[in-house]
Amino acid sequence: MSHPGPPPHEPGANLTLILLLVLGLPLLLGGAAYTLSIVLDEPRVGQAVANGSPSSSPSLSGLYARTPYAGSPAPGQPVDAVALGETLTLEGDSASVRVSVTAGRLLSSVTPTDPLLRPAAGNRHVAVELSVSNAGTSAYTGFPISSAGLTDQDGRQYRPVAGTVQEGTTFVGPLTVAPGGRSTGLIVFELPAAAQPASFQFAASPSGGQKGSWSLS
Repeated sequence: MSHPGPPPHEPGANLTLILLLVLGLPLLLGGAAYTLSIVLDEPRVGQAVANGSPSSSPSLSGLYARTPYAGSPAPGQPVDAVALGETLTLEGDSASVRVSVTAGRLLSSVTPTDPLLRPAAGNRHVAVELSVSNAGTSAYTGFPISSAGLTDQDGRQYRPVAGTVQEGTTFVGPLTVAPGGRSTGLIVFELPAAAQPASFQFAASPSGGQKGSWSLS
């Protein structure tokens, strides 16, 4: 007894499969490449922001706690700018918050204690020495790296880098100062090697209050 043979071959089926492969594979690869380009082109943390656009692209070795800073480099109502080394008394966001703040000196180059936190190629770390005295009636609690900012000679603005350096103690976490007490430390920034620090800003409270400004040039 004979068995029926396989169904007749349809040439059109292979042609359809070939067309799908020819047309679909480039689209699939192109979509993947486009997605990858979006990921690679995203502004990385640590970039200074001028007019909303990143000005540099640091290496992956420097991704720790770096944040672009668009707009005012510190919150709060500005008071008159003073020279480096002078003291400003700033009111916070409540009647009991009152601090006397001194930006003592500028360190034009500082070295991270952790080599993994070195600046990106073409960048450098600078630091401002900051002293905070509690002139209020209750304990002062703040977060200096959330209340500070630096502006360079071209108006580009930078947020602090959270990390420790060999040149001294840095403010990297919450700060609590009792009435009449004082605390001193460094605020560290990363900026392009060619950029020149022009001014430093510090606000009494991260959420508002008065903001002091010190000339660095």
